[in-house]
Amino acid sequence: MKKNRNYRRTLSLMMAVLFCLCGCTAQPHPDSSASSVSVESAVSSVEAASEPELAPIPPFVRHGNPVGEGEKEGAPREKRPIQQAKQGSVLVFCSDYQHRDGWKDPPETLSGILDAIYAAQLKPDNILFCGDYTTENGHNNYNADPHQSIEKIKSIVQAHDPDLPIENLIFEQGNHDELTDDISTSGLHEYSDYLVYVLNTEKDYPWRQGRRGLKKEVQQGALELEKCLDALKEEGETRPIFLAGHVPLHFSGRSSELQGTGDNLYAAELFKVINRESEELNLVYLYGHNHSRGWDSYLGGSCVFRAPGDWLLIPRPEEEERVTSHYSKETIHFTYLNAGYVGYFSSAGGEDTLTCTVCQIFDDHLEFSRYAEDGVHILSAEGTPNPAKDDRALIPSEYYGTVLESPFNVTLKTHFGAIRQKAA
Repeated sequence: MKKNRNYRRTLSLMMAVLFCLCGCTAQPHPDSSASSVSVESAVSSVEAASEPELAPIPPFVRHGNPVGEGEKEGAPREKRPIQQAKQGSVLVFCSDYQHRDGWKDPPETLSGILDAIYAAQLKPDNILFCGDYTTENGHNNYNADPHQSIEKIKSIVQAHDPDLPIENLIFEQGNHDELTDDISTSGLHEYSDYLVYVLNTEKDYPWRQGRRGLKKEVQQGALELEKCLDALKEEGETRPIFLAGHVPLHFSGRSSELQGTGDNLYAAELFKVINRESEELNLVYLYGHNHSRGWDSYLGGSCVFRAPGDWLLIPRPEEEERVTSHYSKETIHFTYLNAGYVGYFSSAGGEDTLTCTVCQIFDDHLEFSRYAEDGVHILSAEGTPNPAKDDRALIPSEYYGTVLESPFNVTLKTHFGAIRQKAA
């Protein structure tokens, strides 16, 4: 192990620094208090016909923090010092900071939720935003400059905690956002007791995959993630790795003709990497995006949480399909949840509460909870049909989510014992 580290340090003087990231528990631990039912995998045997040739994958760089002022996206970067996060770090997740008439303005919502988190004596060490910052531009704007909204978010965070380093915040690109210097760099960001892997929508895991024929792009992003995670496994990584995505992995009406875009048609390409790597790494996948038209009603609307041993429906398109009604029910080995919506959530038909999710990191476990403006909230809500786009024929009620037996707090054991601290 020591020899391997010395080798990497030498190599980092010549190019960039190796590697990449990722997240929470893999196989379900017998001491886990997560209560969802475990289901045997029913993996579809659909195989890709002819795999397109993929581009060579460059060496990966560990980032101690996101792209800074004056740096160009994709330009060579010097190794930065790793941000120091104390043992027992507290992370906050949220997404889709978007204005819509009839809903409270996102700045007010985010500020109110942070009030509740701090009132619970939780002091965040980092906040991960999973994309879409169009509050000043209207919720239907695409490729919008996120600068104004991100600056407002930073001011809200600093008003709650002037001592929280703003460079610790992660701002992932959503489908509404231009890829500017305000957006965190794709790939691995390293902190002392956790890692974050950023999957930006333009480069790593795009949306409208079916309509735009983006299978090759999704495969490329999956291969880059796989290379990073393989390197982490080789080093014996035990810290939780948070995969910050915007687009979900699970099947919904967005994957089908109900939306018509095949939004995450090729999610299986990324899912198979994450699920396999979770057998040896502690991975957590965070998503946003599905905050309108009730796409996630069957999983719990605005409150979705799945622990290792639970299941997800994964899109399985047939050859030449641009949208699909085909999916398989897969047992997952990682933790999966929506980050928490702070802009709006429409047409839910069930749970539509705006929230942020909190994760506390301890030596041998993670604790998840969800907060709304009025305090702690359920992590996972009961599933319902989609009232805006009737999906009852597409997704039978047997797949509807259920409320956890311990609805307000889930503890997940990390399966490698103590989380290894790393010095800067």
